[in-house]
Amino acid sequence: MTTSKELSSLIDKGYFIFKEYFSSEEIDAIVATSKVELLEYPYTYSDSAKVLSIKVDTSKILDTVRKLTDTKFVDWHQKLYLKESFEGYLEPYHQDFFYREEAELPNHAYLQCFIAVDDLTECPLNVFESSHKLGLLEHVIGMERNGYSKYRIPTKLLKKYSYSFKPLHLQKGDMLIFDYLLIHGSSSNASPYRQSR
Repeated sequence: MTTSKELSSLIDKGYFIFKEYFSSEEIDAIVATSKVELLEYPYTYSDSAKVLSIKVDTSKILDTVRKLTDTKFVDWHQKLYLKESFEGYLEPYHQDFFYREEAELPNHAYLQCFIAVDDLTECPLNVFESSHKLGLLEHVIGMERNGYSKYRIPTKLLKKYSYSFKPLHLQKGDMLIFDYLLIHGSSSNASPYRQSR
């Protein structure tokens, strides 16, 4: 059940965490549906998966979001980032709305749902609280050593807002709802523990 506290957090901070939204068994069932979409190192002999496609029954999530925002959303895309132990890939800091700007829909037409399928103790999702209020920021393309490239917000801009940086150490089953303009990203996983989301 959602409350005004949750909506206030979404409006003010740009996100809200629903603790223990899914049981451990529900999370395991979601992960069991996954299929490889992109390998971690496509130009080497490594066969570690980076992105998995999954199938989630989103009816419960959509109902929660409708009650929270009084808006009816539809499920658009589902994927799982597999941050395998010792070699899980980083996620550069970005705003999801950057990738949807050409659709010519307003930012409030979107919401991101993030589910922790592991305890994110070593490389949590990091956000810049309230950064959704800044509007869409500059993004530049960056290529990593493994040939994978993605748009990111330049460091010169991130430094200006470092006071609002916050790591979110989610636990397995926690669900995060956040604004499409919220700056977010995560580090690579060099720990001995899988850190997928």
